[in-house]
Amino acid sequence: MNPAMKKLILSCMTTAALFQCSASAGNWAHWRGPTGNGTAPGAQPPTEWSATKNVKWKVAIPGRGSGSPVIWENRVFVVTAVPSGGGGENLAFKVFCYDRRTGKKRWERTAVEATPHQGTHRTNGHSSASPCTDGEHVYVSFGSRGLYCFTMEGALKWIRDDFGRMNTRNSFGEGSSPTLSGGKLIVPWDHEGASHIYALDKLTGKTLWKTARDEPTCWATPLIVEHKG
Repeated sequence: MNPAMKKLILSCMTTAALFQCSASAGNWAHWRGPTGNGTAPGAQPPTEWSATKNVKWKVAIPGRGSGSPVIWENRVFVVTAVPSGGGGENLAFKVFCYDRRTGKKRWERTAVEATPHQGTHRTNGHSSASPCTDGEHVYVSFGSRGLYCFTMEGALKWIRDDFGRMNTRNSFGEGSSPTLSGGKLIVPWDHEGASHIYALDKLTGKTLWKTARDEPTCWATPLIVEHKG
């Protein structure tokens, strides 16, 4: 088994370990969880596990991806990029939905098939952004390959593939994840070209505002905070 596959299985095992928590752990709707700092208030996760101990289920995922799984009630969403067999470096960029209780696949969708315009670091892949969800839709970013909104049942709602191509420092690859704030989807777009941050209408994908940023390549994810009201 190649290291990428092991990494994805480990990712699901880690997620599965979270399933042993009490139900009060709630949803894990975007990268780093409900508070954006990697904590789950009120959760009681196991402190140790092995290939079998404290693991409710595990499932192998094809391809390669380093985005975090996200969870809403009984759904777990995972993204990956799978060699498509079309020759060269062509990849199928996919999103999977699994049942949180059993690990059974509920649905699988291919967002797009494309050949990345740049390489990536050996520790990175071409599916590095974590999805996010509000319980009505799941939002999946494949960076230069586009941003996709699906319903919780896997129906494609809208696509934004007009942001252009990111040119990352030393071709290290892309990795920033979008996040939600009320009715807005906040999308970072920092690279070795014209950098911006976008706010999109989460229901339509239309741009509500766009602000230029004097930032080079960045792999950070926005954190939404309240400041002085």
